[in-house]
This record gives sequence, C-alpha cells and structure tokens, in this order.
Amino acid sequence: MLPPGLLDLSELEHRAVSFRAVEMLAVPGIFQTEEYARAIFVSGSPGVIDEDLDARIEHRVTRRRIFDRNSPPGCEAIVHEAALRVRYGSRKIVRAQLESLLESRCTRPRCSSAPPLPGRAPPQPGARHTAPMLTGSLRLHRNPDRAVVGLHGFPGSERA
Repeated sequence: MLPPGLLDLSELEHRAVSFRAVEMLAVPGIFQTEEYARAIFVSGSPGVIDEDLDARIEHRVTRRRIFDRNSPPGCEAIVHEAALRVRYGSRKIVRAQLESLLESRCTRPRCSSAPPLPGRAPPQPGARHTAPMLTGSLRLHRNPDRAVVGLHGFPGSERA
C-alpha cells in the first residue's frame, strides 16, 4: 500500500505544467532508475514488506511517464553534488543512475555559481557552511491555476 503523500505528489506532477526539484542527498525520485530506487528504499525502510516495497518502486519509476505526454511539463532539477557522490547500492547501480540522469529530459541542471549546463550541480559546501536542507528536498509544482511547494524528508513529511 502506498502512503497518501506519495499519491499526492503523483497528482501534483500529473497536473503540473512545470516543476522544479531541489535534492540534497539523492537523485530526484522522478528520475530514479528502478535499481537505484530499490537501493534507497531498502536502506531507508528496512521494515517494509516486499509487496509494499515493489509497489513503491513501481510507483516511483512510472511517475516519469509525464514526460511522454504530448505536452510534457517543463522541468528544472537542482541536485547537490553530495547526491551524486552518495552510493546507494553497488557502483554499477550508481553508474547506471548517473548515466540515466544525464540522458533525462530535464535538460537544465544548474550550478549555483554557473549558467545552466547539462551535468552540473552545486558544489559541496566548505567545512564552514551548513546546508539548511541537508536531509530534505524541495519541490515547486506549477499548475494552470496555482503553484504548490512541497517539503519532503523532514519530520512529518513523506519522502516521495
């Protein structure tokens, strides 16, 4: 069974004309490969039964179908360098995930100190810096009639 928060996120993505995602420690869920998503769910939810785990993974992977529509939503993903360095699963899984991310249709990854270039991400902060959202993510979904901001991975929120 899927938590209601996951279904809410899917509904927002389905209705969105554009969205932005900011991730600090993982590739955004909508761009995750099946193996990468499985590695994240297994490490983060050790008590989840296999049927629920399979349902969550299938849900996460099928969310990207929104990009196959005649008018797919615009997308901008900002992925922190730390998310690209954290190894969820084997090297093979991470390599496949990074290759998939480079080939994704979200073509405007950004670096905080450079213009939009494919494959760029904000650099790791120095020792004196603290990222305010180090454990969470932020999403902005723009629908024809409104914009919705979602915080995920914080106490009281469901990670999608």
